[in-house]
Amino acid sequence: MNAFRKGGLFPALLGMAIPALTGVMPEALADTPEKGGTLTIGSMPGAENGTAEPLAWKVLDVQDGRALVITEKCPDAIPYHAVLTDITWENSDIRKWLNGEFYQKVFSASEKDLVIQVRLDNPDNAKYPTRGGNSTEDRVFLLSNDEVVRYFPEVSSRTCAPAPLAVLHRARRDRDNGNVGWWTRTPGFFQGYASYVLSTGDLGVIGHFADFEDNTVRPAMWIRIR
Repeated sequence: MNAFRKGGLFPALLGMAIPALTGVMPEALADTPEKGGTLTIGSMPGAENGTAEPLAWKVLDVQDGRALVITEKCPDAIPYHAVLTDITWENSDIRKWLNGEFYQKVFSASEKDLVIQVRLDNPDNAKYPTRGGNSTEDRVFLLSNDEVVRYFPEVSSRTCAPAPLAVLHRARRDRDNGNVGWWTRTPGFFQGYASYVLSTGDLGVIGHFADFEDNTVRPAMWIRIR
């Protein structure tokens, strides 16, 4: 079952898990996050029984009273877009999901206040003639190819393990290291492809079909530092 396309298990589990955590502030934000460190904010179901697990984030950058964070693990397996067609980040289903259902159900009301809406430039593919599209305003987003290289200069640092929900939704795991591929917001070789980071950490600029269900999402966001 795929939570993105069918909408069943993911919303149901979140509905069970989140209410008890509403209003709880993550202790990690009591101190100023450090680049390369981790913090917890939000929660997602970790298994079929709906038990909520705190969502861990890696701090990629700290500047001007805010921090850029990305999930430590890939929380779910979903396609970039539900149908195979020419697509950019602006109109993708994964963007709608991240800024809609994910944002609304993963974070408590007080946590939502920490998430900053930012303006994103969406560059074209640097190797192939595909358009990145218009700039967008987002709270939660995917890194671009350029940002992947900037914040993860070492290929090995880009590898990412799947969270339990991604495993449950049949994320494609590397037979050797158990890691998964995760989408970026940059288009791939064709306009109907999206780039992604391979399970080995290499950047797949050719990309994959946007409706490929076995890749994972690795959300990123800017948060206010308290």
